Amino acid sequence: MKTKPLLVGQKRIEKTLESLGEMIFQHQELEDYKHTVAEKMKENGISEEIIRKCLV
Repeated sequence: MKTKPLLVGQKRIEKTLESLGEMIFQHQELEDYKHTVAEKMKENGISEEIIRKCLV
């Protein structure tokens, strides 16, 4: 019976790590998107200052 709470705790840890991994992946996707948008803005002649303010 003592192993059952350990398994429940292990499953919670695994779910938490999976969620954290998804959040990190989403954050990286957002950063990549912001970089792409910044490059397009530069190509269209928008100043670095405005780009920084827009993409905070």
